[in-house]
Amino acid sequence: MLKKIALLIVGLVALVPACGLLGYAIGYLIAMFVFSATLEPHTYEHDRDLFAAIYGIMFIGGFLYAVAAGFAIFRFVRSFRKG
Repeated sequence: MLKKIALLIVGLVALVPACGLLGYAIGYLIAMFVFSATLEPHTYEHDRDLFAAIYGIMFIGGFLYAVAAGFAIFRFVRSFRKG
């Protein structure tokens, strides 16, 4: 039982940077379409980074973490019910 709890905690901690980086990457991909590279590149590069950091990490990464953590907790609780 202690091993299952430790694995859950390690898994939840490992999900934080993974979801953050994945959220940033997805946010940056979206920002490439929102802020066109044909306009002033120096200005829009900062806007892309800001967009990816705010929307990508906060919203996309946060949603991914909530879903993944919910699924991990669901599997954890289900493993105790099985025996």
